[in-house]
Amino acid sequence: MRAYRARRKEAAPDCVNPTVNPVPDDPGEQVRLLAAWAKECLIVPPGHPAAGEPLALPSYAEVFLADALSHPESLLCIGRKNAKSAICAVLA
Repeated sequence: MRAYRARRKEAAPDCVNPTVNPVPDDPGEQVRLLAAWAKECLIVPPGHPAAGEPLALPSYAEVFLADALSHPESLLCIGRKNAKSAICAVLA
């Protein structure tokens, strides 16, 4: 198991210290950088049909996050199984 974890750690991208320029002032650009980082560094966990694939935010999530960054109180109300937890995970 140690060898397996070591191989996975070596194969993983370096997301601990991403090489990102200073945070832009535009919320839309911030969200684009966040979505690109998530797609590069985060993977869908086991137990999901898309397990092991990069975590890509849906387009409505990017729009919501851009609006949420410019408004202190925001609400996302959508049906079940529409990536609400994934959106929170990327934002966190």
